[in-house]
Amino acid sequence: MKDRLSAGAKTVVDAYQMQRKRPPTASTDVNVFAGPHRTNEDEHVWFVTDLDVERETARADAAVFRRRGVER
Repeated sequence: MKDRLSAGAKTVVDAYQMQRKRPPTASTDVNVFAGPHRTNEDEHVWFVTDLDVERETARADAAVFRRRGVER
């Protein structure tokens, strides 16, 4: 994924299987996505979720994820 970002992609979305190798072992399917940092376009912010994420909506999804846990 980092290679794809360094190749000029603005947003990356990939299916990924997280695995715990130590007992008790487990695995789960997740989506990993990255989008440009809010203030520094040369950096990216990474998110992991079990929700469906499309490349076309990843920037908007990242904005929603950033607001989680923020009191208003």
